[in-house]
Amino acid sequence: MAQHYFADADPIGRRVSLDDGTTWITIVGVVNDVRQHDLALSASDELYQPFAGTGALSATLLVGTPRDPEEFAQRIPAVVRQIDPRQAVSRVQTLQAIRGRSLEPPRLTAMLVALFAVVALVLTAIGIAGVASFSVTRRTAEIGVRMALGAPRWGVTAMIVREGLTPVAIGLAGGFIAALAMTRVSRQLLFGIEPTDPLTYAAALAALAAAASIACLVPARRAAAVDPLSALRADS
Repeated sequence: MAQHYFADADPIGRRVSLDDGTTWITIVGVVNDVRQHDLALSASDELYQPFAGTGALSATLLVGTPRDPEEFAQRIPAVVRQIDPRQAVSRVQTLQAIRGRSLEPPRLTAMLVALFAVVALVLTAIGIAGVASFSVTRRTAEIGVRMALGAPRWGVTAMIVREGLTPVAIGLAGGFIAALAMTRVSRQLLFGIEPTDPLTYAAALAALAAAASIACLVPARRAAAVDPLSALRADS
């Protein structure tokens, strides 16, 4: 609210009216932004008034404690009754519990998305390994000729891995661009992190590259272990 109505000016000491000038409230302090109703919503304009002047029929009391909040919360009704036996107390709960309930829907969504992502990653690795293995099988004679002419085993392994990772690199580049284009949708599922967080993108790309490398390395090592003479005889 301070940024909205006072921009860079100091709001301390200024006065505001909520009833068209009948009464005025002097601003005595500014607090941090508050997500009052939903953690997924942006902070809205908030104004705190003295409880004695509002005449509210109900109120929320926040109590801070250095002890275990769960244990301390059980003592709140008794403390209130000692002050005023007629005061009703309901819905005693910790901020951690409130925050947990607010995050349950996005947390469940994130867990499902992560599960599907893991399944997709495993299926992708299996598919890459299958294609690479099929390619190695069809090129057995070629690999045998290369090794018979003096190609080192590490060279054959590197060739198979390089050829297998080339389309993977193209796919990762396309997926990165598509992910950036989907930031408007993903922003609604995130809290406390930007949809363009570089660490998240780096971790995702590293995981996909590692899975693809392992999937290509297995048939590549099998190709490097081929006996040149046996490969040539099999082709003939």
